[in-house]
Amino acid sequence: MCGHHPHPAGFKTFFGYFKNDGFPKTKHLGRIDRGAWPPIQKNWLDTFINRESLPDLCILKEVTGAQE
Repeated sequence: MCGHHPHPAGFKTFFGYFKNDGFPKTKHLGRIDRGAWPPIQKNWLDTFINRESLPDLCILKEVTGAQE
């Protein structure tokens, strides 16, 4: 059973704004992969794993319980 444990003081949470995923919307087919996804996926995963902050893509920010 998992319990709820607060993060330590000063812990920064990763927030990502991943809107452009490389899947264009096409008429009658919906969203399809035209080969742009693999490098975008790699960039997103590298950014998350390395806990980086990149302008217009993601930030690391300390969030308190009152801000949730």
